[in-house]
Amino acid sequence: MPTSYTVHNVTYTYPAARLPALREITFSQEAGEVLVVAGANGAGKSTLLATLAGFAPHFFGGHLEGDVYLNGRSMCHTPLAEWVTSVGLVFANPFNQISGARLTVFEEIAFGLENIGVPPDEIGRRVNTVIHRLSLTELANRSPYTLSGGQQQRVAIASVLVLEPTLLALDEPTSQLDPEGKRDVLTMLHQIAEGGHHMVVMATHDLEATHRLAARGLILHRGYVVGDAPLPMLLARSEWVQWGITPPLEIALAQGTWRPWSAPPPPFESSADELALPESLPVHVERVSYRYPTGPEALRRVSLRVEPGQIVALVGRNGAGKTTLSKMLNGLLRPSEGQVRLGPHDVSDYPVATLARWVGYVFQNPADQIFKRTVWDEVAFGPHNLGFSTKRLWRAVERALALCGLESLAHAHPYDLLPNERRWVTVASALAMETPILVLDEPTGGFDRFDYIRMCHLLRSLRAAGRTILLITHDMGLVAELADRMVIVDSGTVVADAPPRQVLADDELLAKAGLEPPPTVRASRAMGSSRVAYTEEELVALLD
Repeated sequence: MPTSYTVHNVTYTYPAARLPALREITFSQEAGEVLVVAGANGAGKSTLLATLAGFAPHFFGGHLEGDVYLNGRSMCHTPLAEWVTSVGLVFANPFNQISGARLTVFEEIAFGLENIGVPPDEIGRRVNTVIHRLSLTELANRSPYTLSGGQQQRVAIASVLVLEPTLLALDEPTSQLDPEGKRDVLTMLHQIAEGGHHMVVMATHDLEATHRLAARGLILHRGYVVGDAPLPMLLARSEWVQWGITPPLEIALAQGTWRPWSAPPPPFESSADELALPESLPVHVERVSYRYPTGPEALRRVSLRVEPGQIVALVGRNGAGKTTLSKMLNGLLRPSEGQVRLGPHDVSDYPVATLARWVGYVFQNPADQIFKRTVWDEVAFGPHNLGFSTKRLWRAVERALALCGLESLAHAHPYDLLPNERRWVTVASALAMETPILVLDEPTGGFDRFDYIRMCHLLRSLRAAGRTILLITHDMGLVAELADRMVIVDSGTVVADAPPRQVLADDELLAKAGLEPPPTVRASRAMGSSRVAYTEEELVALLD
């Protein structure tokens, strides 16, 4: 019997929400097909996947009109425990998918199979297969909690893939992956769909990486389907600007619809003088090594210097040691050997609470640092602990909220916000502490084009104000646009430290580090230009 599902006239409203998150959604999908769902943050992408998986309304509550039918079976009239045996959902945040009930990656991936009573020999075969296909072999005996965010993302995907669901729904599955990890995951998804017995639906902002995987796209805008057609046709339409998506550069250029940095202005403009602080501090890392108690040596004799008024991009494949190095700056990790200095201060001489006066840290996963009941209280927590006077605290919090476009959400509960809004809350929390040094770990993860451009404006303003900024990212386009220096970390060592255009021109070096040049570089080369465009502004100049 053919495998398919149909979403029929679905409107869904979350509990206590005034307006529906999904409105009159109708579409269907056949086996053998990959469907890409795109749209701005808040368009309804994650809600649509949660509805396909039965979480809305069975787990979240709320009000659902319409229904989802999988091979004729109604989602509304099927118990969630039964429905999820056919529909697998991979969350955008991999940490939420790790069970905490198993000690190793192998056991974590096997956990779901054990729960549904699969024989041990079959469990071993299926787990080993998916571990091999997602390049997780070297991590099989590690604890999931010792892995990088990108490694955890691959484990989360593997734990669902191993169940072999009829419908596989993935929310931003490549958002934390390096280029090699993206290729592994996307190749496997293509193979799954190509077999003709499964369906893959994927919500993503990363159309540059995913557009070749899917023949069909679904565009959501304010809860409505505004486009359902072959993906290249949708991405060639000029409406992508108002939809908040970023089409692959090659498609937009070919169709003449590409516009550089098209977005509304930032919600709040602040001059360098307004953002300047009395104190500026460089960061000096000297021959630092670190080994996790239950894991490998993560850093080996790393040296790095970051000056005030610089944005230094720390890049490399998942598990290379980037986040480990960054956590040395605020004392969350202490070097096994070597020294870290913030200006004249040796980090080893101070507790974390004191280091927080100098280093603001934005975690890769917003859930790692959000715990208060309102956005205002969350942003005020750091300044309060640092002993800010009442006047200074209010001024710092209000300015941080304005910089991040959060004024209207000040009294909302952070976990009632959209994922991108929660990320802005973590950025505001770091800004409100008025630290001379800022560390941002994947700050644009899960951002649509509007948020992405606002973040670029903000980081440029902070650099002009003399802040010392360490930026951890897999986004080479962001590096080319913003960074003064590009530092590649590979297997715990620094293998390159130079201006971005020098590093990004070295294809051999990038390949060895598991990286790729940004789309602007590939586009300018495809045009046959004698000059290489590293930024969107430079690409505009080539086109004129």
